Amino acid sequence: MMGLSEKIRNRVMRMEIQEQICRMKKELLRIAERNRMNLLHPDVIRVSQELDVLIVKSMVRGTKTA
Repeated sequence: MMGLSEKIRNRVMRMEIQEQICRMKKELLRIAERNRMNLLHPDVIRVSQELDVLIVKSMVRGTKTA
C-alpha cells in the first residue's frame, strides 16, 4: 500500500508529464507550421518522436493525454 507522500509524488509527476505533453504539442505545431506542414522534415520528426515518448510515459503511469 502506498503512503500519502508517495501518492502525492506520483500525482505531481503525472501532472508534470501532462504539462510537458501540452508544451510539446504546441512546439510540434509551431515547428510543422514553420516547415510548411512538411511532416517529413527532420525537426518535425524529432519533436514528434519526443512527444511519442512522453505519451507512452503517460500511458504507463495511467494518466490521460490531453
